[in-house]
Amino acid sequence: MLARNAVIGSISTGSSISVAINRGIHASAVRKWRDYENERHYEPGEDVFKRVWHGLTYDYRRARRRYAEARQDAWQRRHPIAHMKSKIQNYELLPFRADFVIIGGGISGSSTAYFLKNWFRDEDLSVAVIEDPDKFATSRSMLSCGEITQQFSEPELVDMAMFSAEFLRHADQHLRVLDSEPPKLSFHPCGFMHFATSQESADQLKETWKMQISHGVKVAFYSKDEAEQKFPFMNFDGVFAVTYGLENEGFFDPWEFLGALREKNITLGVDYYQGRVEDFKFRQPALYSNPQGRDPDADDILETRKTMAGVVVQPKMTGASSRPINFYRLINAAGPWAGEISQMAGIGKGIGGLAVPVPIEARKRQYFVVHAPDVPALEMPALNDPSGVFCWPYQPGYSFICGKKPSKVSLREGRRYIGDEI
Repeated sequence: MLARNAVIGSISTGSSISVAINRGIHASAVRKWRDYENERHYEPGEDVFKRVWHGLTYDYRRARRRYAEARQDAWQRRHPIAHMKSKIQNYELLPFRADFVIIGGGISGSSTAYFLKNWFRDEDLSVAVIEDPDKFATSRSMLSCGEITQQFSEPELVDMAMFSAEFLRHADQHLRVLDSEPPKLSFHPCGFMHFATSQESADQLKETWKMQISHGVKVAFYSKDEAEQKFPFMNFDGVFAVTYGLENEGFFDPWEFLGALREKNITLGVDYYQGRVEDFKFRQPALYSNPQGRDPDADDILETRKTMAGVVVQPKMTGASSRPINFYRLINAAGPWAGEISQMAGIGKGIGGLAVPVPIEARKRQYFVVHAPDVPALEMPALNDPSGVFCWPYQPGYSFICGKKPSKVSLREGRRYIGDEI
């Protein structure tokens, strides 16, 4: 009896050990959908056999990739197996290298990161976005009214505006994350109206209008009499002609759009880091001879030959030291501070092409909200005066935003100047 119990006990013990071993070496486990979002995408019915093979070999390729990344990481070279990544999202303080580094996490920077990941569709493509939280709160993406218009004088800007309008129209499909609720951008359609206060400006406005409609923009050109019949509640004294947008113009909530864009980027594998850019790393090509001692402009020549290899970032963390991030390509999407970043990189300080600075600098912009109950709530267009003063509907109702386009007023000057001008 004792022997029988001993045999049964040994069998049960051995089975439990085998189960524990099987559990330990089993390669499959329950994973969150975020771990698989940044993987090769197949459309329904596209390459069925490749899709099945891709799914069967995914665990092996993922483990091999993480092992290679851990070995090459300069900050974690010891014990690489212990530092293998368990998620697509990188939780390190700063990466050692990234394929693309984007300075600025606003709408421009996040849009660039989205299209990079969406077009390449490569899980090994690393995109790092560096944003400064001290400047992020005062950026254009956070404080903008979210206006979108297609009435530009440059054909390239017209094409970009048409693409942006089409993207916003289908944003619920582009920015939706699996089965979650589609993002709501609170889009308010409203046509923009531009004025011509002289016959010369009216002729120029008509030529610009012809260029716009040749690109497919829905814009109407009205003379003074036609504008008075179309908008009888407005005063057109001193106006010779106007243009009015009929489609794909209006306002959206930039906060909601940026939030949906960043959430989608994170699921695609884009890494956001909070830090301040302090400097850049450069390298000299090895195949060129040194002009020192032979050319009086040797220093300038060496400046034109060097290429950017990395960016030095100060993390927004107490006691954290600055660290370099090597990259393949750098994208400057710092908004109003793009000129400062360019000067830090040496653009505008050298000879040749480096002598041309980036013409971007911060300007003061102020908005004033007014209440006008006598103005039609829905028929009122977004007005743009040639002097730079504008009046846009704030929300469906009787609230309007007034302001003036940025001038050469310094950021430190008072707000009385702009208020008096308006």
